[in-house]
Amino acid sequence: MTKRILILLAAMTILSLVAACTAAPGAVTVVEVEKEVIVEVTAVPGQIKEGGTLTIAIGGDMDNFDPQAMTLIIFSDMFRFQVYGSLATINENLELVPDLAESWEIVDASTYIVKLREGVKFHNGREMTAEDVKFSFERVKDMAPTLARYGEGIDSMEILDNYTIQFNLATANAYFMDDSTWVSIIPQEAAETLQSEPIGTGPFKFVEWIPNDRIVLERFEDYWDEGKPYVDKVVLRVMPDVQARIASLEAGEVDVVRDVSVVDALRFLTSEDIRVIKPDSSTATQYFVMVGGQNEAIMNSFRVRQALAHALDNDAVNRTAWMGQGTPLVSPIAPSVPYFAEFEGYPYDPEKCREILAEEGYPDLEVTVETISGFSDGKQAAVIWQAGLAECGVTMNIVESEIAVWLDKYIGQEYEVSWNAMGLSANPNDWMDRGASRWIRAGTWVNEEAIELWEAGKSEIDPQKAAENFARLQEINVEELPVIMIGAAPSVSLVRSNVKNWHVSPSQLRLYREVWLDQ
Repeated sequence: MTKRILILLAAMTILSLVAACTAAPGAVTVVEVEKEVIVEVTAVPGQIKEGGTLTIAIGGDMDNFDPQAMTLIIFSDMFRFQVYGSLATINENLELVPDLAESWEIVDASTYIVKLREGVKFHNGREMTAEDVKFSFERVKDMAPTLARYGEGIDSMEILDNYTIQFNLATANAYFMDDSTWVSIIPQEAAETLQSEPIGTGPFKFVEWIPNDRIVLERFEDYWDEGKPYVDKVVLRVMPDVQARIASLEAGEVDVVRDVSVVDALRFLTSEDIRVIKPDSSTATQYFVMVGGQNEAIMNSFRVRQALAHALDNDAVNRTAWMGQGTPLVSPIAPSVPYFAEFEGYPYDPEKCREILAEEGYPDLEVTVETISGFSDGKQAAVIWQAGLAECGVTMNIVESEIAVWLDKYIGQEYEVSWNAMGLSANPNDWMDRGASRWIRAGTWVNEEAIELWEAGKSEIDPQKAAENFARLQEINVEELPVIMIGAAPSVSLVRSNVKNWHVSPSQLRLYREVWLDQ
């Protein structure tokens, strides 16, 4: 058995730390943080210790536990992948691996035969069968818009036996098993109550939810992967204020702070009690969604959106919010995702912004951007953008809301501009599948060529042709700007030194199925 211990080294002094934390706006001190070091250690028999309670501080609450209705990243890694299972899953290296499926056969790009694990039980004690898989894929078509397409692409399903199901796709899809990772398998009899009484097949089962305080999970004794999980209980403590989360970690009241900024993590780089966990690459993109539908000027003209892009200094965001550890982006996908293409984009140029707005007839534009409480990256990016926009005559109002309030606005397309983040998998279709598909469905951004390229990308097996298609698809996104990209952000967790096997993937998922406590 192999362990991966993640260690972050820094070239820093106390003086530079103080300067970074106290510098006035615009006076940025960059602290160079070296590349993560990954040390492989082979576990000796008896090294893993079972039992104990893992307490994780998270920045926002969840008010819906239905995995086919919720798409928030914090829900996915803190709850979905722990309480529910899917046919396949993505590990900390962004590799596709079996989960509830034991294996699968690709007959052709339109036909998949999936063999299920036998003896998998739901938390209500009933065995999972192919009927549950069929029901789950049928149900998802009527649920969250960004997940619905994973069911809509299926023409029919044939149950070959209790543990074997054949998927006949409407069109060829070489990424079908990647897509399946987002379809949680649920028991039909529990479908109507999942929002408040979640039942899955995952390593942890739901115990209680105290709104705005905590979510409690406990070890599922009949979990199919024998011997796991290692901890008895997980408590998700809802703490919107990041400094309160960190203080609780230092006091030993929590074991993990799910996410912190690089700035907040710096002082723990030399700590013996608290470790900084960060992957050495990132597909965790952050951006401003421009097609909420509530601002006529922004909606009617992509030239207006281009003007506003010239007022966002991505490099300043990287220096201040991410301490130089992020990657400013123009394309909606990250450099480590297959078929990434580079574009010049929109260099920071307030005068260019002012010039374009005058040409388009909007010299005195006013814009409101939505951000989420507890997510400091979004607020900092908005403040930097606000300053750039002021230089070109644009007034930006920043609204900061609790995550549930923000989500209602986002899902309902009740915003002008909204900050958001998405952790991308190694599937190059992921951005369109889970991001742009929402606005295409809502009709706030529609480009027929982009839709055709998106569909073609599912079935294209010629690498050269696929590269051309994905490059053009990215180019359309860059030209029309349904989103203005900020960059690929570093994903950082803080954990107490006795917490072992806490992983952060490049896509910002925090994975704790195999966490154990050295106590």
